[in-house]
Amino acid sequence: MKKLIALLVLILAVSSWGQTGQSDTTTLEDYIASFFSRSMSGYTTPWDLDADSSNVRQAINDALLDISTNPILEDATSGRDTIVTDSSRWYDLPVDYFDATWVSFADPTKNGEIGLELIRKSEIGKKTNAAALHPKFYAIDHRQIYFDPDNAADDTVFVYYRPYSAQLDTNGAVSNVVKKYKTLVVDLAIINFFSGRSGADVGLIIANAEKRIAITAVKLGIEPKSVLPDIK
Repeated sequence: MKKLIALLVLILAVSSWGQTGQSDTTTLEDYIASFFSRSMSGYTTPWDLDADSSNVRQAINDALLDISTNPILEDATSGRDTIVTDSSRWYDLPVDYFDATWVSFADPTKNGEIGLELIRKSEIGKKTNAAALHPKFYAIDHRQIYFDPDNAADDTVFVYYRPYSAQLDTNGAVSNVVKKYKTLVVDLAIINFFSGRSGADVGLIIANAEKRIAITAVKLGIEPKSVLPDIK
């Protein structure tokens, strides 16, 4: 019985983690450690860098942003917002909202959700059915979401969305980019940091980072060009 309870606790813990969209507790310190390990080992150029370098942090945050907003990497981040509809027509989206992946309302007759259809802003009102009890359509404009029809008050609506990457300002800050993209983040950060710098090994450091990105991309089943930065 104890083993069964322990197993159930483990399953619930794993299930809970899977819904958060977090990165297995990957922190800025983890990214920095990998950054130094990959960019400093085996090279002769004496880089005077410390773990709190704002330039290194910025390079990592820029790489995280690139990953979280890349249309190819839709699973890089995940979030959900709950909206209880009222007489309003427009609702503010979360501050970290980037792109919606699924919008639904809680099915009042079953334990599930019913998806809504995305419409253009110019279609608002054209598909409205006055007899409908629940919203069927939604539109997004800038940082707001609209639910149609207007009489769908008191429905609980779920907006599943891709958030921008969290800004990591302290070494203990946890990333919201999933862990499987950690190596891409680190190598993109290396390219961000060393591009435009001078030194005997700069070209080699960047070239090696690009090679690792290409290898990682193939392993993930994506085109290397879709994640390589466009640095002039």
